[in-house]
Amino acid sequence: AALLTLLVPGLGHAWAGRRRDGAAFLVLVGSAFAIGLALGGALGTFPGRGVGGFLTTTATHAVVGPALAARVLGAGSGAPGSPSFEVATTYLVVAGVLNVLLAFDAWDVAGELRP
Repeated sequence: AALLTLLVPGLGHAWAGRRRDGAAFLVLVGSAFAIGLALGGALGTFPGRGVGGFLTTTATHAVVGPALAARVLGAGSGAPGSPSFEVATTYLVVAGVLNVLLAFDAWDVAGELRP
């Protein structure tokens, strides 16, 4: 369930029978991710600058499915000169960190299903 959530936000909860929660998490994380991209946020690259760059890039890629789709579509390169760049990238980071927390929750929810 945790891996499903990392791939698509809310999918692990839906798989565990909590479809309403899964749909809400998909909208919440998906909206934050989409807003971050729309405002010109950067997904980053892994040979980033130091530990902070590595952690930021890891967080923005923690929404695996949408991050891969954005890369394939050529989005997420960011516009560092834009006045909204910092806020936009923060939206992407928050979406990723929230998705990791939701993956842990999905793992817990799926564990409750065992007899």
